[in-house]
Amino acid sequence: MSWKRQIVAWGNSLGVRIPNQVFQKTNLKEGDDITVEIHDEETVVLRKQNAERMDSADLEPTN
Repeated sequence: MSWKRQIVAWGNSLGVRIPNQVFQKTNLKEGDDITVEIHDEETVVLRKQNAERMDSADLEPTN
């Protein structure tokens, strides 16, 4: 499945709205922590975090 979305300004950041169908077909819900993985210039993967909460160190990019 895929959806076309536009990147929009959101305060001082940029954001993408995730369609409700994604939440209906996954175990993601509002308030979940996610990891953003950049695989190449065109591929970004969102993964749900484990049960542990993220701390401020998790906000920094990892390799």
